[in-house]
Amino acid sequence: MVRLSIDPGPVTVVSDETNVTASGVRASLLRPYSATSEESRQRAIEGLLIADAAPEERFDRLTRLAKLVFDVPMAAITLAEKDYLWRKSYDGITASKTPRSQSFCDTTIRTARPVVVEDARLHPEFNRLPTVARDKGIRFYAGYPLADATGVVVGTFCLFDVRPRTLDEHQLAVLAELAGWAEQELTNSAEMNRAREVQQNLLPRHTPDLDGYDVEAICLPAQMVGGDFYDYARFGDGFGFCVADVMGKGTGAAIVTAGVRAVLRAAANRVYKNRHPDAVNIAASVLTGTNRAMYRELEGIGSLVTAFVAYVEGSSGLVSYADAGHGLTVVIGVDGTARWLHSADLPLGIDPTAVWTEYRFVLEPGETLLCFSDGLLDLLGGNGEALDEIAQMARVHADPRLLIGQIRTLATLRAPTDDVTALALRRNAAA
Repeated sequence: MVRLSIDPGPVTVVSDETNVTASGVRASLLRPYSATSEESRQRAIEGLLIADAAPEERFDRLTRLAKLVFDVPMAAITLAEKDYLWRKSYDGITASKTPRSQSFCDTTIRTARPVVVEDARLHPEFNRLPTVARDKGIRFYAGYPLADATGVVVGTFCLFDVRPRTLDEHQLAVLAELAGWAEQELTNSAEMNRAREVQQNLLPRHTPDLDGYDVEAICLPAQMVGGDFYDYARFGDGFGFCVADVMGKGTGAAIVTAGVRAVLRAAANRVYKNRHPDAVNIAASVLTGTNRAMYRELEGIGSLVTAFVAYVEGSSGLVSYADAGHGLTVVIGVDGTARWLHSADLPLGIDPTAVWTEYRFVLEPGETLLCFSDGLLDLLGGNGEALDEIAQMARVHADPRLLIGQIRTLATLRAPTDDVTALALRRNAAA
């Protein structure tokens, strides 16, 4: 539970049509609020990247808790659109939207101050509201403003009751704390959504156009962002590709992932450009160069990276590859046999002087190569039988698009606990 420091501040308590007092508490995390125009507010809400999104348990948990703690029949987390209030979470309320002009929360949002209405029938600003005027309508309201990271008020955390009532200072403190929790969730949502968008944009946008080959890949983080990635690029008449897995999940792994990907790509460009015509150790040189460049950073954060890097010569089908502790690549032959590409070499980030071994084989026409992360293995139990299932999947779905589609379906049905990444390459039989 998020705990916020409490210090004195204004809470507007509306008890009758002539008496408006200022007393109570506020949460320091929710201050200072900035004066804002509606245009600024709408930009702030758009920046949160959650408008009109599906309900989420992390917000619903808060409204359920508020109902229980305050013994009220209704609680909600709202966001302010131009003319409407949209409820990100609501419990005991039937409508997901309501006009701002017909709401209590509009006052909380416009004044950027907590508002408590003890009996709405006694105050002219609220007794005209349709929800108050009807029999057994709303009598009590308590709303706390929610702001983005810059202090722009974007919505409210609010309570409703059909009975007149009051909140003491302790209850106001609890309301402030719950609102602070909701506010952090809103802010974290925006940051994580942006991080996910950035990470997804780091993945290749298009598969390489290489005569005689089909390629398809997928990367599905278990959380909003993850530590897996794949990459590929054209080099001459062939292309290079990699699948890598940074130890860990979430934001920390994602930051390391971005750095490793950039260094791997730079190393590949440098190695290919400077290669000797008689030397084909492209993949091993890429891993060696990446490890030397990243070792200090990986050691400093206690992380390591497994990676499979390969270069495919388009005309001959010759595959030159190196494996840094990855060990999850299989080639399905035309006759259906499965050949696992094993290596005893270390992951990146363990030994600054390590070098990697270059292996070679010819991917024959009609053969399929599948390289994947251990997240796919975990989906199927994480044992030897899971490897057999993956090989069988590659036999049945030789077309990379069908194979990756099957992996996507599997990840959707089984809710992975680790990032799932896979790259499938097939040399067409006509080649």
